[in-house]
Amino acid sequence: MQTYSTRMNTYSLPKRKPFLLFVDDDRITSGYYRELLEKSYQVIYCDSCDQAENFMAMGLPFAGFIFDMMMPPPSGDSSNSTDDGMLSGVFLSKLAMKNYSTAPVFILSNRPEPDFRDAMKELPKTFYIDSCKSSGSC
Repeated sequence: MQTYSTRMNTYSLPKRKPFLLFVDDDRITSGYYRELLEKSYQVIYCDSCDQAENFMAMGLPFAGFIFDMMMPPPSGDSSNSTDDGMLSGVFLSKLAMKNYSTAPVFILSNRPEPDFRDAMKELPKTFYIDSCKSSGSC
């Protein structure tokens, strides 16, 4: 509970969970994380780069981000900044770091990290979670 006081009264309000933006075009994968994340965060789930950009533009106070590495590129990506979707997580991470410089960013992928090593060098405050390595299933 957070307590707020005025000269006359003291009010206690329930503490709001921090916002977390989770972006993955695979609903099964995001479903695995739902139960765990929603215990501590108010999670906003998106399944596209466009949706994620819209939520970030709203200015919500996100405490962190989780992005899938490979998703369809944002509409109008004429500069091919996502390498045809192979680096969508990098694209979203750059956007998040520009607008939310202190919030942690996690990128998930089922491809091994060496495939993305060069792109990840550009993101010093981003954490990469290789689900192949952690599950041993690849």
